[in-house]
Amino acid sequence: MDAVCLDVSGGGKSTLLQISAKLLVILRVALGLAMGVSRTCSDMFEPLSEAIRPISEVALAPVSMLLFGVDTTMQVVSVTLASLFTVLSNRIQGVRYDRNTMRTLSTDPNLPSSRLAILCTLGMRGVLVELAESLEASGLPFVAHYESTNAILCRLDRGERADVAILLDATIEQLTRSGRLLAESRRELARSGVAIAVRAGAEKPDISTVDAFRRALLSAASIAYTRTGASGLHFAAVIERLGIADEVNRKARVEDGLVGELAARGEVAIAVQQMSELRPVGGIDIVGPLPTEVQKMSVFSGGIFADTAHADAGRQLIAYLGSVAAESAIRDNGLEPARSAA
Repeated sequence: MDAVCLDVSGGGKSTLLQISAKLLVILRVALGLAMGVSRTCSDMFEPLSEAIRPISEVALAPVSMLLFGVDTTMQVVSVTLASLFTVLSNRIQGVRYDRNTMRTLSTDPNLPSSRLAILCTLGMRGVLVELAESLEASGLPFVAHYESTNAILCRLDRGERADVAILLDATIEQLTRSGRLLAESRRELARSGVAIAVRAGAEKPDISTVDAFRRALLSAASIAYTRTGASGLHFAAVIERLGIADEVNRKARVEDGLVGELAARGEVAIAVQQMSELRPVGGIDIVGPLPTEVQKMSVFSGGIFADTAHADAGRQLIAYLGSVAAESAIRDNGLEPARSAA
């Protein structure tokens, strides 16, 4: 046994750690590229990544050592595998975007299989996801990146490009005035108000009046709202107006993404976001929209980038989203079709 044990002195252990680290880098890069390029590979590893996501690498390392031994070799192997699992479990969302990005970069206007690249605000995400198959069947396949409108503006400022933008109407107007979007392509698609949600099965607070809404915010143990999204910016203004900003922010989690997921996991008592951004989240109950006096309806519009090679397809996609055919999906996702609101 002693003959096969590795030297645990500084030099031997350091060399082994270096080899382990290099092996981990190779595995990470290879796995990331494979999942990014191959849907089959991604589909194969996604269930595993979702299953181990809640498990900390801190827990995986000692478990591996108990199973396989505690000599130096197995310690390094255990740490390497635990780190690899962590990479895998947190890689899936990035892979989805990487896959979309790679397809967008490879888009060729001369190929019939080209997909429209869409930059879409989170408020319209559910609509596009629900209509994806119908659009593809209509000859309008697409890949989309979903983020808050302000975050997408930052991406555009860094030079990222796409074919179609679906964002807050004020932002579409801004991009049109600057020449980034074709002037005649702008079209209102849907409207959504701000709502609140709680974990599924939790008691729903009374928010039927402004006073009741104010009391609900003050009595809630914790609250989540977005940092850069339209709903978060509006909510921040509302609590200032109600004179409770300090009390709310002391117990608030302010971050980007779908904050309803925080309520679903029980990490916050109340989540505040666009109705259309709360609707797709599982594990929550939507309490309802904000009272009319403190409500703000956001308008989402579509536009076509001036430098796209797929302007005609972009027009068809926006026309579809603004047609009767899309109204059911729009309502299903907590929005009101712009054509019926006009």
